[in-house]
Amino acid sequence: MKAYGDIPKEHLELIKELEDLEAIFNTYEDTFAPELAAKGLTAMSHDYYAMDMEEQGDRLINRAEGIFPGYFMKKIHEHTQKDKEYDKVVNQMSAMPFSYQIMTKLGFKPQ
Repeated sequence: MKAYGDIPKEHLELIKELEDLEAIFNTYEDTFAPELAAKGLTAMSHDYYAMDMEEQGDRLINRAEGIFPGYFMKKIHEHTQKDKEYDKVVNQMSAMPFSYQIMTKLGFKPQ
């Protein structure tokens, strides 16, 4: 991914981490359960949205939905009930206009 303009050093470091995580995911994608892959991609998208990189966040959200169709309708709620840290991530995403918009388009309803 090419970055343009002034980007804080912390963001550049996080982008590198996210790119490395996604590269690992790409290599081992077939070894992950689809619902866990969708959860991981959704969590990664949160960081992109938090850095105002909506295009990258949307890309990961759409990828999550492609891997586990319907993830944002039901399974995401099962994951948030079992994982309090992930629940915080999803709640934060619900407060971000761009992530909330795409998640609701995919069937997400806050609980």
